[in-house]
Amino acid sequence: MRLSIVFLNYNTRDLTRQALNSVLAAAEGLTVEIFVVDNASVDGSADMVAEEFPQVKLIRNTANVGFAAGNNVALRQVTGEYVLLINTDTIVRRDALRTMVEFLDAHPKAGACGCKILDPDGTLQLDSRRGFPTPLAAFCKMSGLSRFFPKHPLIAHYHMTYLDPEQTTEVEGLSGSCMMVRKDIDWCYRFHQAGWKIYYVPTTSIIHFRGESGRGVPLRILYRKSRAMSIFVNKHMARRFRFFPLWLLQVGIALYGTFRLLARAGRALAMPLIDAGLVLCGLKLGLAVRYHQELVPFIYRIEQ
Repeated sequence: MRLSIVFLNYNTRDLTRQALNSVLAAAEGLTVEIFVVDNASVDGSADMVAEEFPQVKLIRNTANVGFAAGNNVALRQVTGEYVLLINTDTIVRRDALRTMVEFLDAHPKAGACGCKILDPDGTLQLDSRRGFPTPLAAFCKMSGLSRFFPKHPLIAHYHMTYLDPEQTTEVEGLSGSCMMVRKDIDWCYRFHQAGWKIYYVPTTSIIHFRGESGRGVPLRILYRKSRAMSIFVNKHMARRFRFFPLWLLQVGIALYGTFRLLARAGRALAMPLIDAGLVLCGLKLGLAVRYHQELVPFIYRIEQ
């Protein structure tokens, strides 16, 4: 068995169908096994997989146990030389699986590798090639320097991952403390600490519909991202940067997360206010036309 592919599904029936079809097309010529772990979906996802994809190994969880715990159920059963963890909100290019398997064959020291991840319009998702959140990387990210110098090797440090099962055993499974977000950073960091190399392979790509496999309250997702990053810092950065005041990094994470939460909340509130303003303007215009009123009686002529 060359490749084990693991999907985690939660109420994404149509996306899961689309992702499975793309993976099956890309797997032509490879010996693969495909797992779908269903986290107690209520939209008929699991039944759809069972009926339309009998070759897929379906695991039905009785509750939504999160990304890490859900994937770990399948990771304990895989038999392939390599393991692919992939979201259901993706479309895999036909050459992607073979390209990545061949890359791993040629790089025996690789613990994990990821390919280029694109938006549906072809825009590169920068998260497909990010680094670890060291104090310097965090500063460059939060200060905006990485946006102004996106190609600088020192400044620009800051969903498709292939793994070797023996190496996943060495670094244990996904960290359940991160629930759903930032789990890949935690795992890749443990690969790095164990001496394995992590590669970005830009010669192939997948399409990722951002956030569709993790639908929920946007503000809650932003909160989880900030909290997960804080957990990562406490877990991995304390020893490595023992002489650095990590509380500064924690404060930065909190401020950055708060800013994003407020910005998202502001955008959510702005649209109803804009709609209300347009309605009032329309009403004012209608009354003015109907009764020949001045549109802006509070604006004085310059000549006066």
